[in-house]
Amino acid sequence: MRKTRNLFHITTALIGLYAGISYSQTMPFIGSSSMSTPRQLPLMVTLKNGNVLVAGGFSGGNPGHVSAEIYNPSNGTWRATTSMHYPRAYSSITLLQDGRVLVAGGGGDLSSASAELYDPSTETWTLTRSLTTPRFYQKAVLLQDGRVLVSGGCAANYLSSAEIYDPATGIWTATGSMSIPRVLHTMVCLQDGRVLVAGGHISGTSFSSAEIYNPTSGQWTAAPPMSVTRGSHIMVLLADGRVLVSGGVSSGYIFLSRAEIYDPSNNQWTETGSMTSKREWQVLTLLEDGRVLAAGGRSSIGPSIANAEIYNPITGQWLVTGSMTSARRCHDGVLLADGRVFIAGGIAGYTSQELARACPKRFLSMIFPKPVSGSRA
Repeated sequence: MRKTRNLFHITTALIGLYAGISYSQTMPFIGSSSMSTPRQLPLMVTLKNGNVLVAGGFSGGNPGHVSAEIYNPSNGTWRATTSMHYPRAYSSITLLQDGRVLVAGGGGDLSSASAELYDPSTETWTLTRSLTTPRFYQKAVLLQDGRVLVSGGCAANYLSSAEIYDPATGIWTATGSMSIPRVLHTMVCLQDGRVLVAGGHISGTSFSSAEIYNPTSGQWTAAPPMSVTRGSHIMVLLADGRVLVSGGVSSGYIFLSRAEIYDPSNNQWTETGSMTSKREWQVLTLLEDGRVLAAGGRSSIGPSIANAEIYNPITGQWLVTGSMTSARRCHDGVLLADGRVFIAGGIAGYTSQELARACPKRFLSMIFPKPVSGSRA
């Protein structure tokens, strides 16, 4: 165990298995193999071959890691892959339609405009054109036409600007700006191809405002505000096309357990069941059966939490599930091809990896989108 800045970094890893057929039973987390490098805010994505790429992030006094590694879910092992050209912290990562991975911005000096591409077939990183504006803490989303939209973040100033990366040309192009600067906001591509952005947090003030980007016109239009101001929250696209947002902090650093749903069909937000715990810097992952796993984060200005819970879009309720074995925030999570959720990195807590199996495949068709009669949380 290594202690850095009063934070413990551990490289043990964990795997979770579903403990039975009852939907009220918990799902424990158990171990997998270890990363070679502790990583806070790691860049992580599931590749099209099923492996997981983890890169960058930072730990202790390191301003950003340049290293990258590959996790193989089939045998639970890690191996090194080639390093990036620049150290990356507070960057964005996007899986492209052709299987390559785009990493942009952030960096050891935080305000980098550089971007690079990882090719899983050759396991090499190649520099591509730089962003039009240096930025970190930006958000990125893959558009339906294969381009990548990046919005907000900060550099010398907080940014409202947005830009588009075209993998076919390798060029970034400025597009319409958001109505306000946004940092620690969320962004998701809707099923109709538009992009919803919501919230943000700057200098102790959070926002409830939301807006929608139209890739055809390149412009943003106002959407109704959320019911509460939020920053450092998480948003996920549900299987039915609605959007779930949960947690984060409100103005004055009030930690939130409240959750709400955006419905693009009527352009409205509706409050849904609150989480059982307040969460900032949580992981929120859509499961194969349509439910959503929330894990970790923190509930106050203090230590991270280890507990986890699952949201059922049909009942609108959260149900506590098995806790992670290590409390953590500033971690990341991705869905694996076999239905498990892979969670890596984080702080205060620990730096390790965990897998949670949401539900055995033989039960998936019984839960969502065709549930049997009766409530299933």
